[in-house]
Amino acid sequence: MRRSATRLLLLLFVLLGLGAPWLANDVPLLARVDGALRVPSWSSLDAQPPTGYADWHTWLADLPREATDWAVLPPWPYGPDQVHPEAVLTPPSTDHPLGTDDTGRDLLSRLVHGLRTALWVGAGATLLAALLGIPAGLAAGLRRGATESLVRFLIQVCTAVPLLIALIAVSAFVGGGLVLVVAVLAFAQWPTFARVTRGELLSLRERGWVETARALGVRGPRLWFGHLAPNLRGPLRVTAALLAIEAILSESALTFLGLGAGLGRVSLGAMLDQGRDHAHLAGAWHLWVVPATALALLALTIHAAASPANRRAGLRLAARGA
Repeated sequence: MRRSATRLLLLLFVLLGLGAPWLANDVPLLARVDGALRVPSWSSLDAQPPTGYADWHTWLADLPREATDWAVLPPWPYGPDQVHPEAVLTPPSTDHPLGTDDTGRDLLSRLVHGLRTALWVGAGATLLAALLGIPAGLAAGLRRGATESLVRFLIQVCTAVPLLIALIAVSAFVGGGLVLVVAVLAFAQWPTFARVTRGELLSLRERGWVETARALGVRGPRLWFGHLAPNLRGPLRVTAALLAIEAILSESALTFLGLGAGLGRVSLGAMLDQGRDHAHLAGAWHLWVVPATALALLALTIHAAASPANRRAGLRLAARGA
């Protein structure tokens, strides 16, 4: 039951993050303007409000009752950057369940879009790191010799600089674009995938059941895909989860320091930084509680969702070894 709840919570985070532009936005999902259909939330070309209007809400409010034009707004019709001057630093209420910030922006909308940034960074960096690290670990674990020495040397070079220091340096001198942050994270994390893959392979090669399979003539792809690869899935899944958490927290730390994923993107770290600036105000507690709680829940959920797989993999490996 606990495992199912964890997976459902992780699925909720993923759906909220991936669907942020269509779940919480002040731009319509579909609109009919001057007789022509537009898809503002899906196309940046259609996102601009009709000519003569500052935003879509003003256009909708100005439409006469008998007009044939219309618009379908997202379930939560507040954008992450939409300002409400009449609702500045308001605590959670029925109109804004998580409150608003110091410029009147809805925190629920910003949280959903912040989750989107966190998930893109975590998934993108981890996937790229896996694509680089797993083949390197396989080459080092299976071929040994000069190949293993080269991989170990590259791992030592790439791990010489701490991750956060590398992110700060690159963001300060080159810029903090999302793609660049993901690339730096992947470059710093691939050695972990390589080390885990190589270490697991070296351990598996010495197992009795592997020697038995070789004695029975099981070699090459059959040995790899039928016996070795299934026992790598569990450790690699847990490694991926831990690195995704590290990537999300590193990106949040970067934006917390003012060097982030670039303009136009909401980040949980930037929300935390804003909360810190207003922590002395009694009525602004929600500015730091909301993003901090979201970050903690996201990290714990990813870790908990991967842990059962690691235990099952360990049990299978022990059973085969016996």
